[in-house]
Formats: sequence, structure tokens, C-alpha cells
Amino acid sequence: MAQYVLSPEALRDLSELQSFLTERESSERSFIVLARLHRAMSSLADYPGIGRRRDDLVGSPLCFPVSSWLIFYSVRPDRTGIEIARIIDMRRDINAMLRR
Repeated sequence: MAQYVLSPEALRDLSELQSFLTERESSERSFIVLARLHRAMSSLADYPGIGRRRDDLVGSPLCFPVSSWLIFYSVRPDRTGIEIARIIDMRRDINAMLRR
């Protein structure tokens, strides 16, 4: 089974998402959404390269949607897994989020 590694920014994204969902909805909803995202990242690691390449963004990351969130990632050069760069709500300004 391939591995996925979260960048510091992706870790922050997940932490902020967890806090937001817990405050706005419930800890149960937060757990469900984060579990769904982690399952998707695990699948991406097992099948690197799926998703859409975003040539319009710096580094041309791959992008994979999960509900209303986008997982931005790159395949490790040795293809042993992936690196998750960011996890961003698709309703936000993606370009601005990736610049910060």
C-alpha cells in the first residue's frame, strides 16, 4: 500500500476544516468528512496520477474532488506515494489560497 504525506499547509487545512465543521455542525460531521478525505488520499496514493492536472496553477499539481473540497497533490518521483499540498473548499478563491 502506497503512502501519502501531508504538507504543513495540508495539515493546517485539515485542522481548520475540523474546527469549522465541529463549530458549525457537529464533531460527528467533522469526523465523517475528514474520514472521507483520508480515504480519498489513500486511494490517490494507491493510484497516483488520477485527477485533473491544473496547469493554470504553480507547479501544475494534480487535483481531485471530494464532495466540495479539492485535494491538490503531486506524485513522488519514485512513485511510492503522493504528497498532499493543500485541501481547499472549491467554493473559495483557489488561486488566492494557493498563494498564501
